[in-house]
Amino acid sequence: MLILKKTLTVIFAFLCNGMAISLFLLAGFGLDSISVFSAGLANVFHTTVGMASLGFYFVVILVTFFVDRRYISVATLLSLVIVGPSIDLFMQLFRYVVTPESDLLLRIIFFIIAYLSLAFAVALYLSVNLGISGADMIPVIVSDKAHRQFRWCKVIFDITVILIGVFLGGSFGIGTIIVGFLTGPTIQFFRKNLEKRIQK
Repeated sequence: MLILKKTLTVIFAFLCNGMAISLFLLAGFGLDSISVFSAGLANVFHTTVGMASLGFYFVVILVTFFVDRRYISVATLLSLVIVGPSIDLFMQLFRYVVTPESDLLLRIIFFIIAYLSLAFAVALYLSVNLGISGADMIPVIVSDKAHRQFRWCKVIFDITVILIGVFLGGSFGIGTIIVGFLTGPTIQFFRKNLEKRIQK
């Protein structure tokens, strides 16, 4: 793929990521691990989840710059400027359609849309190989530096940020558990199919 096409693809993926997180918030069944943490930060600092995510990604990227700047890439910078603000944008757009007080069936439908959108977004941005987003950077660096399998670093990272996020007042629920168990395999499924199409 040409670099422009790759960049536009990553931008679209991060917009889908932001939309997914906003729908998790509005459906009210719980969030993915990073969003639980961001919601906790938002609660503490009295800001939006989008701005809390932006702040978290900025700190991660800043620390990475001093630890090993080779991990910083196009996708890293795009995740910083797109994901957080897009969460707030989609919250405004969809809050008239679904809220935690909406009918159960409607909330379930939007939760499924959020889950599929998140898995698709991550698979898409990974498929074009433009680097690592701020959300995935910590487990990747720990895996590389500690010479441990990424999957175990990711599990420990997810559990850690969920616990901290819940302690800070983040939204935890049955949806958090579902997303935690199913997102990885779904990402792999989407990625396998997307890479075949992208590489043609």
